[in-house]
Amino acid sequence: MLSGHAARCTQINLSANQFCGLDLNGWGTYSAADIKVIAQSIAVSRSLSSIDISGNHISDDGARALASAISSATSTSTLHALRCDALDLNAEMTSLDLSNKDLGPADVELVAAALNRFMASVTSIDVAGNRITQEVALVLLGALKGKEMVRIGMAQCSLGGDGAEAVAELVSSSRSLTQVLA
Repeated sequence: MLSGHAARCTQINLSANQFCGLDLNGWGTYSAADIKVIAQSIAVSRSLSSIDISGNHISDDGARALASAISSATSTSTLHALRCDALDLNAEMTSLDLSNKDLGPADVELVAAALNRFMASVTSIDVAGNRITQEVALVLLGALKGKEMVRIGMAQCSLGGDGAEAVAELVSSSRSLTQVLA
């Protein structure tokens, strides 16, 4: 938990620090305990604006903890940038190309949380060629509702029937969507 002084912290850079127990080569014993502490700080901080935890082998548990923290962050949260492994997300982005990044379901859940919380400017997203399940595709498509999307790329993702319906719903409700690759 953050103390009074730490609550004023605006940036955290713990890139390549082995805080999850693994070195840059993936050697060591993984523990999500440290990433959960970072996630708690996201959830309660009103001043934290930028986090860089790249190079720390976050894993699915860590990505889900971050996604949950971002989703439940206080309404006064100022978080606008997050870097971890294959993801480099910030509030100013209008285009997000995450195609063929070997993202798994937890990574995409983290992207969806960021889209909902602090990435309002995104108009183009491509997640083609990643390990995305139908369930996670629906979470991502739900995060795109109400955004002025121009392009959505989800080729080679497991959309299934429900995902196809969600894409069709986005197409019919959007005034700006010009390209869907699914």
